[in-house]
Amino acid sequence: MKGSADGVALVTYQPDGKHGQVLKGTTVMEAAQGMGVEISTICGGKKACGKCRVLTNPSGGGMSPITEEEREIFSQDELGRGVRLACAVRIMGDTTIIVPESSRRGRQRLQTDGIDTPVDPDPMIKKITLELTKPTINSQKSDEATLMSALKKYHGIKNPTLTLEAARKLPAAVREGGWTVTVILYNRSHIIDVEAGATTHNAKGLAVDIGTTKMACYLLDLHDGRLLSVASMMNPQISYGEDILTRVMHVLNEPTGQRELHECVIEGINQMIDDACSKAGATGGTSTR
Repeated sequence: MKGSADGVALVTYQPDGKHGQVLKGTTVMEAAQGMGVEISTICGGKKACGKCRVLTNPSGGGMSPITEEEREIFSQDELGRGVRLACAVRIMGDTTIIVPESSRRGRQRLQTDGIDTPVDPDPMIKKITLELTKPTINSQKSDEATLMSALKKYHGIKNPTLTLEAARKLPAAVREGGWTVTVILYNRSHIIDVEAGATTHNAKGLAVDIGTTKMACYLLDLHDGRLLSVASMMNPQISYGEDILTRVMHVLNEPTGQRELHECVIEGINQMIDDACSKAGATGGTSTR
């Protein structure tokens, strides 16, 4: 399979087997980031650390010429075997890149457990189940008015706001639940969702810890505070530098730098959410943006 246009090349990464078309002139590192191939870098692609070494065609086919930085880092023997810097070499034609184990971030053992300290949960988001009074010919209050009245009478919550989405779901939820409905409250003042029937037993929350090199996601039962599952991974922003300062410089120097760092960490969080929910057998999870 060849590049479909003069300005496009087909690149394959081994041993992942991932492949795709990129614009000629794209660095091996940039192409790898776009395809989700993990290549280690400390300097954030500044051609200084030498950690992103890859193996290319020794003849140089499909690659840009050897740079001065590569001549300083690698021996003539290494260069003769096709060893190059992923952040320096550019793809100029169809090629295959081998990423050795030493250059792969890979999966590491992440410490996610610690001391389990019992606490009485008091989350900002709570569920309250209400038994609403069915309207009669003599009392025809709206569903919203009936809901607000019950919240005030039984829980002392006065005049909470109702989001547009929750207001739209309220009539169907009330009737599906046979006039039993569960409201989801934020800070006891904002109704952000409604569910048919009594669902207070099913209330889960996520705590996400984003570190420089590692991330962890904790799925909790908001009803009793139990830890249901844990998911973790290396912070995918490492592709743009192993320290915060290098990532900041990437944002300052690259027009798309902030978007790239944002999107890769969000993708990682969403993956952890899926993993944590899968481990706990939980459903109804959502992704973040």
